[in-house]
Amino acid sequence: MPVSDRQMWVKLRCGRQEVISRIHRIVSYAREQGLSVCVGGEDSSRADLGFLVQVTAAAAEAGAHRFRFADTLGVLDPFSTYDILQHLRKETDLELEFHGHDDLGLATANTLAADRGGATHASVCVLGLGERAGNAALEEVVAALSQIAGRTTAVDLTQLTDLAELVAGVAPASDSCGKIDCWLGSLRA
Repeated sequence: MPVSDRQMWVKLRCGRQEVISRIHRIVSYAREQGLSVCVGGEDSSRADLGFLVQVTAAAAEAGAHRFRFADTLGVLDPFSTYDILQHLRKETDLELEFHGHDDLGLATANTLAADRGGATHASVCVLGLGERAGNAALEEVVAALSQIAGRTTAVDLTQLTDLAELVAGVAPASDSCGKIDCWLGSLRA
């Protein structure tokens, strides 16, 4: 669900109150069907922080168990990421997931900052493969959590090389733009 004013208008032609109403309606319906729900906040990094608090409150009230904070355009730095996630952590009991794009080369650093700020889940990709400049790399995040933060995950570090080689062998050659070119192009979105 887009949560920045710009993306709400561009994608849905609506404003904040309609987004809150849609979250209530859709999450409630999904819960009635017995589904577990994570509300994805597209373009969270450009959203008003007060509105994000309202979004997480609406998601929780409707029965969601998690909110995904997406730095959709990869515009955050680790300091801002930490501050935002720490603020959201104080405001909600929902699980918080961070999804970072690597347009400025900071997806892994931002993911680690989000973890330290209170995120309970990290959205990562093997080799950082993803749209435009990619996402936080699974192998970098897991290794950093282990080496820097002293954290354990369910990922077997001894298997990461084989996994990375497997993915590299089947992934199409990248014809994506360079990170800075992707970032400059995304500013038009």
